[in-house]
Amino acid sequence: MAVRCADHCLLRGDPRVCTPTGLAPLAGAYIDAPQRFLPVLGAAFRWLTPWERMVYLREEPAPRVAAPAGVTVRRPTGSCWRSNRTSPGSPSPGAVPGSSRAAVSCGARLAVGAPAAEGRPRTAA
Repeated sequence: MAVRCADHCLLRGDPRVCTPTGLAPLAGAYIDAPQRFLPVLGAAFRWLTPWERMVYLREEPAPRVAAPAGVTVRRPTGSCWRSNRTSPGSPSPGAVPGSSRAAVSCGARLAVGAPAAEGRPRTAA
């Protein structure tokens, strides 16, 4: 399975069902895939460049931060939310409805944010 949003792609499942021709549209994308996909990715593309990343996982809840005086943070409604869904950093069509927020002051939109992906909190084993 391949899931793509802007220039990022996730590959999961059985790499034996992938073909180099089928992966060709992903040329130039940042691909996140388990190591078992390396043979088919190597056959599909001339160069593969590993992208090493460090991810910080915050274990404790984030502190609540109050908005500055005169600024309201709320869910966008109606014409407040307009987005080019193909631009990098914009929410994917599969973004969770109601997950975006807008900072508004005197009726003017100051900022709009939405998660690129939403996960579930880890639970103790």
